[in-house]
Amino acid sequence: MEYDHDRSDFAENCAFPSACFADQLYEDGSAIGCLSNLLAVGFRRFEIDAYWDASRHVWSLCPVELGDIRPDQLSLPSLALRDTFEAPHEPAVASPHLLVRQDDSSTEILAPSLSTQSNSETLSSPSTTATLDSGATTAGDGTPEPTAVAGPGTAIDTGGYSCTTSATLQLLLQVLSSHLDSTQTNVNATVSYLILNLHQAASASGQTSNLTMDLPRGNNSLGSILLSPTTNISNYLYTPQDLNEQRADLNASFRWFSVNPTRETESAYFNVNRSGGNAVTLDGWPAESFVEMTQAKRLLVGVSHVQPELRQYNLTADGTLLFSSGDLGVPRSVEIDTDGQISNGCFFDADTLDVSNVNNSWAAVGLNSTTVSGLASNLAAANNLTHCGIAPILNRTLGGTTADEDWQPYKAFVQSTIWSWAPGEPRNSTDPDANDPSTSTGCAVLNAESGYWQVENCGANHHSACGIFGQPYRWTISDDSTTYQDAGISCDDGTTFDAPRTALENRYLLHTWRRAIDERDLDDETLLWVDFNDLDTKECWVIGQNATCPYLEDDHHGRFVAVPVVAAIIVFVLAALTVFVKCASNRQTVKRRRRRGDDGWDYEGVPS
Repeated sequence: MEYDHDRSDFAENCAFPSACFADQLYEDGSAIGCLSNLLAVGFRRFEIDAYWDASRHVWSLCPVELGDIRPDQLSLPSLALRDTFEAPHEPAVASPHLLVRQDDSSTEILAPSLSTQSNSETLSSPSTTATLDSGATTAGDGTPEPTAVAGPGTAIDTGGYSCTTSATLQLLLQVLSSHLDSTQTNVNATVSYLILNLHQAASASGQTSNLTMDLPRGNNSLGSILLSPTTNISNYLYTPQDLNEQRADLNASFRWFSVNPTRETESAYFNVNRSGGNAVTLDGWPAESFVEMTQAKRLLVGVSHVQPELRQYNLTADGTLLFSSGDLGVPRSVEIDTDGQISNGCFFDADTLDVSNVNNSWAAVGLNSTTVSGLASNLAAANNLTHCGIAPILNRTLGGTTADEDWQPYKAFVQSTIWSWAPGEPRNSTDPDANDPSTSTGCAVLNAESGYWQVENCGANHHSACGIFGQPYRWTISDDSTTYQDAGISCDDGTTFDAPRTALENRYLLHTWRRAIDERDLDDETLLWVDFNDLDTKECWVIGQNATCPYLEDDHHGRFVAVPVVAAIIVFVLAALTVFVKCASNRQTVKRRRRRGDDGWDYEGVPS
């Protein structure tokens, strides 16, 4: 079957309950627990429908207005925010996407990857009571008819939905802000994406009201909400204004081409014009390591879809903060078999090696009930899309349960998108002898049979992966087998000992290595050195034979992070589907494993 990632298709094809809101129930406790668990298992990109409730002048998660409530519309109070949520055990690190979309006929969730430690003390605790205020309206006999005033945790039945008044965009931003705060100085400091689809909330009667006089403005505009001290998220925003200023001069101080080489942006994926000594680009994106560690930014927010009734809303005023439709995602037409295999639309082509002809930047495909069914098929599709250089967007419920009730299917989805380390890797490495680095097991190899990386003794002899500068999909294999320390000199002139930085680069390297095995009759050799090691600091994996662990210092902001002496492993690998990586060949993204948090929502990493 062919599936084209199109906005109209999302609403039509998502017939299952969303990952966070089932049975048309939109309440704050579920929203907080679901988002926190998704963040904990590794989701980092979220696309969420926000509904402008003109009756309350608030951006709500509920598709129906909640401003005029009768006492008979109040249902049982929703559960108060639980003190703890069970966090995943060693969640995988990747960047799949989870879709959160809601409309009048179905509820679907668009959300990519999150990882957050939620601090419940900083969030508004849901109330479990409702009060009645008389005199707001009159009954047919002229006597006052009480109007219900729902507490923030009380579910209101209206328009076929059951919603709480506190289930708002601001609430989700508070959860996300808590995550950003708690992970700012540890290895969980990765970039997240929030994509908004804007709708007008329907009235309880199902009629669409005239918004001419009730459009969002002032403190209710999206820009004001993002800058509000209440959401506490503005300091983390990487904005279109930041991007445009940096594109205008790539060589300026602390710009893409003038920082620590480990954070410098790979220019092979975009066009660079040089004029008067300045390097300028119109289509480039920075490496994620540049945004995180040089700019101290962690969040990109964009608007994808705007309902016609809201198109009079002045988004131009928010343009310096919000990326536009198409900036952070490009649909890809892909044919997916019922068992999750990709029959057409994959970016990998053994005969096409030029970046200009293999442009997969921001490519994404949605997985819903019309593409594949069943958990196993969804995991297979996500894995195959990843290796094709395409971001899988999850827009359906997995395992018949929402993420706040059972996070394990969603953890499995994230793990299916890991393209670098094999399951169980990297195993604990041993410290090398001070005078003989070859005694360490802290070096990485690509296994031709599995297609994944594994830990190897640095003193073993293997062929080396040699990259060609400026051509990330072209690889050669060294003629000789050497130790890891000598791998650099084994590469021919014009090539450099290197490691893939994206799933698609890894796919091309794997193809080159398997072809070399066949052509050179190397059937007894399956392991290939890639330039990845933890020789400088145990369990801090970096690209470069002489590279140092970047989490020990920050050359711009002076942020120091100590390496932990706990079971958690710090692994510096490219995130599986981080869009920055695909657009800018990120040189220092993070992949790590985390311990299960005993109190829920924990993000085990490097203590500050």
